[in-house]
Amino acid sequence: RPHSDLWGVAAMYVDPVLASLVALLGVLLFLFVYVAQRKKLFQWDLLTHHSTVKSHFVSQRVLAATRTVTFLYTLGVWIHSLSDGAHALEFYTIWNFTLLVFYFGCATTLSLVALFRPVQAAPGARVTPGALHYIAWIAFEVESCNVFLVDVVLWGVLYPQAKEPAHRDKLHTILNFDSYNVHGANVAFMLLDLALNRHVAPISHAVFPVMFAFVYGMFQWTGHAFGQHWAYPFLDTTTKVSPLWYLGMMAAHVLFFMFIMVLLRLRKYFENKYSVDRESDAVEYEGLIQGDVSMP
Repeated sequence: RPHSDLWGVAAMYVDPVLASLVALLGVLLFLFVYVAQRKKLFQWDLLTHHSTVKSHFVSQRVLAATRTVTFLYTLGVWIHSLSDGAHALEFYTIWNFTLLVFYFGCATTLSLVALFRPVQAAPGARVTPGALHYIAWIAFEVESCNVFLVDVVLWGVLYPQAKEPAHRDKLHTILNFDSYNVHGANVAFMLLDLALNRHVAPISHAVFPVMFAFVYGMFQWTGHAFGQHWAYPFLDTTTKVSPLWYLGMMAAHVLFFMFIMVLLRLRKYFENKYSVDRESDAVEYEGLIQGDVSMP
């Protein structure tokens, strides 16, 4: 039912239980971020100048080249995916692929700057990461988690539905070049960067993927109130099972974030065996353990 003014938001039916859960989630997210920042639960000091721009397994040149190629390719895919209009931005997949392109843009910039304009610091001097390092860190954490979520939802939930006779007309929206990139190659891009960078993922940062999903949910609600169709069937607020869907999706973000934490622990195991810069690694991790981000 299309709406032409702000009263449309109030006129849209939303299951009362779902509305209460969403309101409660919004309050809890705000309180968690406030308390976590005051109590230093986000552990921002775990980020070092090397986290984004150096690798345990390849040289800085290889890392920078890999990111540059990935950024240019994904940027081309992103532009092509929007060639039919900005309406593609209503999908969570495109939101996430946009964040993926943004992350590789930040990471590429940082890698190239570190490569051609390295920081000059005396041994043991503290090198403070810049704001872009922190932005790239959060973008990496959110996107590493979400590439798995969007791919599992598409191939595990939406694709089986699209194969049913009643929905065969939508099958072509899944089986095409853009979809293979944003629902398949996206995982490969993030896994490669996860293997090469030096980022860590504190459990407190699981709030960031949830916040990203929360903002998207509010975007969908507002759009639907003004006549936009639901991008995904499970977002429909008129169904009685919608509270379960919304809770399940939020929980899925946390679970996939924990999966990323497992992958990073696995990477740490290989770092101990195959790191190409053992001396630098030892100094870096010793500094992290002591709460010091001083770099060699």
